[in-house]
Formats: sequence, C-alpha cells, structure tokens
Amino acid sequence: MRNLVVTVFLLAVAAVPVLAQDDDDYQPSPFSFQGRVGALFAGEDPFKDGASFEIGMMYRVFSNVHLSISGGTSNFEGGTEPAALSEDFALFIDDVQKDFAIVNPDEARYRINFGTFGAAFKLGRGRFEPYAIGGIGIYQVRFVYTFDYQSLLVPIDTGVTSVQDQKYLFGWFAGGGLNYSINNIIGFGTQITYHSLDTDAIDEQIMATFGLNVTIP
Repeated sequence: MRNLVVTVFLLAVAAVPVLAQDDDDYQPSPFSFQGRVGALFAGEDPFKDGASFEIGMMYRVFSNVHLSISGGTSNFEGGTEPAALSEDFALFIDDVQKDFAIVNPDEARYRINFGTFGAAFKLGRGRFEPYAIGGIGIYQVRFVYTFDYQSLLVPIDTGVTSVQDQKYLFGWFAGGGLNYSINNIIGFGTQITYHSLDTDAIDEQIMATFGLNVTIP
C-alpha cells in the first residue's frame, strides 16, 4: 500500500511540467478520473480498521452536476466468530460443532468489492473544488475463516481448515470530497464516504481516501 501511494505521488509530480496549461480560456472535456487509496473504518468491535482502494470517473452533465461511477475494494479483519453471510455457511458451522470442537480460531479476513453509481454536486469552481456525492452500490462481501478443529471423541486428533463465505447485496453511500487542481489537467483529491450495507455481518463502512485526479484535455 505504501509503495502504491509513493508511485501515484511521483507520477503526479512528473506530469505537472509536461501537462501544465497556460491558456485561461482552456475548456477541459467533461470527463475526469480519480484513483485513491486510504483507510477503512468498519464499525465497532470485533472489526478492525483496514485499507481501501478506489478508482472512479465523473462526467459533467451541466454546470456543477456530475455523474459518478466508481469501483474498488476494501480489506480488513474481523473477530474469531464471524457472522454468517450465507445460510450454507451457518449450516456448515452447525454441523462441524456437532462432532468437533473448534480450537484456536483465527480472525476472519474480510474483503468488500464494490461498484457504485451516483451523482456529485460541486459546491464551487476554481483551484479548490469541494463537492457532495451520493448514490447506490452493489457490494460483494466475502471472508476467509481459518480454525483448528478437534474431534470430540478423540481429542488428540486435530486438523486445520479454511472456509470461505460470500454474499452479494445492494447498498447506498453518501459523503463529500475536495479536489485541488495543480493545473487544468492534474490535481489531487480527498474523499470521505459512508457506505450502508444490508447484511448482519457488516452493516456499514466509512472510507477516507486520497489520490490523483486527472481531467481529460
């Protein structure tokens, strides 16, 4: 993650003198692209905060109103007793506990892949451009859970298993951001969004990201 942030920064710095525009009448196209990395806050215990990566595109419809499309992934860890995402996983765990004792459970490693569609409303135009954003999303929530198990009849026999569970669901998001333009093409942006998911395992996440903003000339 650290190497990715450094790479984005160096590419932006190298591009500034090449892409600089001096024409005050320059009118960019309505398309702009963003690539951001940052932190993820996945709610209360037992979840641990993680990291997120997101790429997006905005299309100016008119004035300060933009359509927004984005996609990305979030990774974080949960507790040693993850809530089941699917009925099949819940039945599997029930079956295991009938004949085996679960010992030394590892923390479940969660990943949320997402795609969102919505609108962004820029609250000003200039070098600094704050904006509000919101819309709907499709989320794939999955985790990998590793644990040791021990037979209830023969306690000395142990094994290790790794199981996965996943679920697709709809949700919504809302937030805001700030873009800072170095020139007519290159800029930096930061964004904070709240995502609400309809699942018992994870019902919300907050993403705080920072990255590069490129407007197509």
